[in-house]
Amino acid sequence: MSSDKFRFRNHYVPEHYLKRWTSGGSKIWTYRLLVPHDNVHLWKLHSLETIGRREHLYTRIREGKDSDELERWFSTAFESPANPVIEKVISGKSLSSADWRILARFLALQDVRTPARMTEIINRASEYLPEMIQEVLEDAVKKFQVAKENNIPLQINEKKSSIPLPIAVRTEIE
Repeated sequence: MSSDKFRFRNHYVPEHYLKRWTSGGSKIWTYRLLVPHDNVHLWKLHSLETIGRREHLYTRIREGKDSDELERWFSTAFESPANPVIEKVISGKSLSSADWRILARFLALQDVRTPARMTEIINRASEYLPEMIQEVLEDAVKKFQVAKENNIPLQINEKKSSIPLPIAVRTEIE
């Protein structure tokens, strides 16, 4: 895949990891939890590209346009550095302290990037964000009032976040 191609098929289970479970090709056996009737096989071969992914799971809205920055960040900051470390683990080589840090970051990412965890984070945020936004808004209004009353010019600090909001969340039921 070209590095500048928009990534909308977002894997929450990295393909590098899934490749370890293939039967020598690009397919992986999956177990079906629900089947329509007894004649349907419980195990089925699926392409790696279709397993552990959702379309637009990490697509965000940035400056009014869809952005795949989050998926690219996952790839460059977590997955790519972890791939050689995982190879070391599989081959039984010892890990340095830097390797352990990379592996820990990779594992933490795996915990927070699943659709279930994303839903949990969004639900939790909906509980505390309104109150937090209200507090920030009230504090800002107070600061503006004090600045206006004392004729103090406003200072705006424009910090760019590495992961600015908003995030587009799309739910697709299959």
